[in-house]
Amino acid sequence: GQRVFQPPEIVIGRERSCELRVDNIAVSRRHCRIYWGRGRFFVEDLGSANGTFVNGCRLEKTPAALGSGDRLALGAVNLSVVSLAETGDPDAAPTVIRPAARLEDLSGAPTEEHLPAPASPPAPGASEPPRCQRCDRKISMATFASGDVLEIRGRFICPQCRQASAPAPSRIKVPGYEITGSLGSGGMGAVYEAVHSGLARPCAIKILALHRASVKRHVDRFLREGRVLAGLDHPNIVRVYDLGESEDSLYIAMELVRGKSLDVEIIEGGPVPVKRGCALGQAILKALEYAHERKIVHRDIKPQNVLLSDADGAIKLADFGFAKNFEEAGLSGITRAGASVGTLAYMAPEQVRDSLSVDHRADLYSVGATLFVALTGLHFLPAAETQTDLQRLILNVEAATIRSVRPEVPVPLSDAIARSLAKRPEDRFPSAKAFLSVIEAYL
Repeated sequence: GQRVFQPPEIVIGRERSCELRVDNIAVSRRHCRIYWGRGRFFVEDLGSANGTFVNGCRLEKTPAALGSGDRLALGAVNLSVVSLAETGDPDAAPTVIRPAARLEDLSGAPTEEHLPAPASPPAPGASEPPRCQRCDRKISMATFASGDVLEIRGRFICPQCRQASAPAPSRIKVPGYEITGSLGSGGMGAVYEAVHSGLARPCAIKILALHRASVKRHVDRFLREGRVLAGLDHPNIVRVYDLGESEDSLYIAMELVRGKSLDVEIIEGGPVPVKRGCALGQAILKALEYAHERKIVHRDIKPQNVLLSDADGAIKLADFGFAKNFEEAGLSGITRAGASVGTLAYMAPEQVRDSLSVDHRADLYSVGATLFVALTGLHFLPAAETQTDLQRLILNVEAATIRSVRPEVPVPLSDAIARSLAKRPEDRFPSAKAFLSVIEAYL
């Protein structure tokens, strides 16, 4: 259905006091707020556990401007802004929101198409300075003079927001490659579509974010991803072609998978059929069986890192940025003892405590978590308000069973996923191959 609200503010969440109440476990009690200010609408995340996304871009601490047609995602709940009156009169600016038909990419970087529609530029000599299109900060002429303001088709991005944004493809120069488009971004950098100039081969180029390129441990982790992937040759793992240095950062050239990631398939179509879930599990586990045989543990298995090819239906595991050799724990110095790396919602208890000492069984836990989400559309633990709360749940609360949410899932399959989510590594499957043997029985 639709919900019409009037400014100046609406809070969305599970609490009864929220102006728009969403009764879904993925939504926090007070998830986000939409408010009216300076003649525009903005959305601000209120510290939610599963994040607030605008057109596929996760909000951090900075509110984002909203326009008609923008898509919101609250955890796994999708909304769209149907109409938005662009007026300076708060009493005449009703907004209609409804469940979104689709969300293109939760992990996508802000691109030209994702930015809010530009405001009218100030006339020459106007007293009102231009504003950042992401956070609405005023941009002084001194800031413009510094050269740190990003401009895309007349839209301005301030230096603070620019750090969190992927540069436009036209600004990217990589020797031997022609950048043709933007594919998305992650914590370590942005990914672009490209063509090798000599071979005319399409590929994906991952570039380390500028603000990370000056930090040695980020550079080491980025290089490690390239080197780890370059040593792996498996049909269910994204292949690496090249590793090098661009004008001001580092890049990895890798296989281009045209399609979507698993999280987008779930968002667009809801929980996957049981047979589809098993096919996903089979592909992920075959990739991990291969990697584990070479003593490589991924440490960041999640739906966003499972790529689905439109061309041939191939399922490929990507993003080995947190991978490590589990026979060489502590030797690289990249991960500190007691530190957690990976994505918390899919992290095994021992990985929450200390990512340095985990072995291949942490990956099996993350596979179980990924399959649970794929088959139900929900996380297997209760909603948490903060990362600290989620850590406590991972360490102390038993996972729900899939059949409690989706009774038609066969009992052996449900039990296998429950086993993979055991708190103690020794209570899980001993190997990816053992887990795979149960999954393949339902294909």
